[in-house]
Parts: sequence; structure tokens; C-alpha cells
Amino acid sequence: AAYETEIVCADGLFAELKVTVRFSASVITQRIRLTAEEPQLEFITEVEWQERPRLLRVSFDTGIDADSADHQIQFGFLSRPAHRSRRYDEDRFEVPAHAWTALRDAAHGAAVLNDCKYGVSAEDGVIGLSLLRSPTYPDAEADRGFHRFIYAYRAWDGPMEMSGLAEAAETAYIFHAGTKLDEQGNFLNNGGRVLGATAIAPSLKEAINGAYA
Repeated sequence: AAYETEIVCADGLFAELKVTVRFSASVITQRIRLTAEEPQLEFITEVEWQERPRLLRVSFDTGIDADSADHQIQFGFLSRPAHRSRRYDEDRFEVPAHAWTALRDAAHGAAVLNDCKYGVSAEDGVIGLSLLRSPTYPDAEADRGFHRFIYAYRAWDGPMEMSGLAEAAETAYIFHAGTKLDEQGNFLNNGGRVLGATAIAPSLKEAINGAYA
């Protein structure tokens, strides 16, 4: 792979590093940002993905020894094992989560947040997040094309109440993907494939309305 780096901003309200990675037929561009107000590192990512079959994941070694991980769900969070000591835990490659997954102990914690990815793993202090995959069945073109998403790594000292996760998750909007319609209400397609219409909003109803606006 070929790497290019550029310092976009070195001081002020935030510092930002731009990284471009080219490998195979794909290009990944990331703006890695650290703001002055939030204890988290943001990865603003754009990908031209042309792989098959290949899975793109990111992982963060938190250094936290925890038996379970907290996964944000609607109206709260759910704790699941962060080990593979039992057979059914070993067979479980990843689990679903919404805006964040966290590992914590009595003294500190760390979390990975994201705006539209839902497959995560947690084992031996490492949080992993699946970003893109390119299966060949049932859609041979699945995930191929341009993508834009954001994920972040956040750390804190003290109990969960000191993490600021609830406030940070409020900025993770709900995503909706549907089919695109023309002005007459007909489905638009390209070579037989339906074009996608996507939108983000604070609620599912607003996201659906935005997708078909």
C-alpha cells in the first residue's frame, strides 16, 4: 500500500492530519482530527472501495482489562462478554451495536463511536469495528463504490458517568437507506440495479422523509 500524509491544521480549535492510502484498486482518505473541546480522536473517512471479497476493519487496543463490553442500543446499553472462554462466545465474530461500544473498569474507560456502522467486537481489551465488506453473493457489487463515514476513539478517567458518551452519541444521527424515485414516483435504476437514496436525521421518521425529499 502507498501512504501520503499532510498536516491540515496544527493548532487552534482542532488539529488535523490527512492520510491517503492506496492499495489494490481502492483509495482511503482520512482526516484524523483532535479537537480542543472533546477527549476523542475523530476519523472522518472517505473510501473508493473496489475490493472483492475483502473485509475492512479498524481496531483500537484500549489497554483495559474488562470481562464485558458495553454496547449502546436504543434507550440504553447492553453488556456482552469481552472474552472467548466459552464456545458460543468463540463462535461469535462480532455483535450489533448502535452509536458506541465501550470497555471500562473502576478507574477509566474507552469507547469507539461511529455514525453508521453496526458490527463490533471486543476481546482482550481491543475494540474492533467493521467498516466495509465486499461479498459476491447475493449481490456481486455489494459495497463497491464511494463511501463516507465517521468513527471516533474516546477515553476518560473515572466512572461511566464521567465519560460524556451520552452527549457524544447525540451527534450520531440515525441513517436510512431506501430506493430513489423520480418526480413521477417511478423507481430509478442503472443497468437494472436500483439506485440508493440515503439520509441522516435525529429520528427515523425524519431520515425517511429526507431520503425521499
